[in-house]
Amino acid sequence: MPFPRANLNLNADCRRHRAQLPELLQGDAPARLVLSLKAHLDSCPSCRRDMDGLIEERRRSIPLKAVPPVDAPQRYHSVRVHASPGR
Repeated sequence: MPFPRANLNLNADCRRHRAQLPELLQGDAPARLVLSLKAHLDSCPSCRRDMDGLIEERRRSIPLKAVPPVDAPQRYHSVRVHASPGR
């Protein structure tokens, strides 16, 4: 999963944590890593923005579930539309 923007001036701590963000999003991160990532995100606005971008990207890529068809109420089935002549 690509990051919203490339930043070559990141320190080693940010690079390490950003590499683990997808694991956090997927729910595969062990508890110790989750705590470490959350602490870093709380203290690093730049990484938090990237995490927010990844969340938004993921939200947009999840397809909406199809809405099942709904039958109209019975009273609508019995209504007939009559066209007036000349209209």
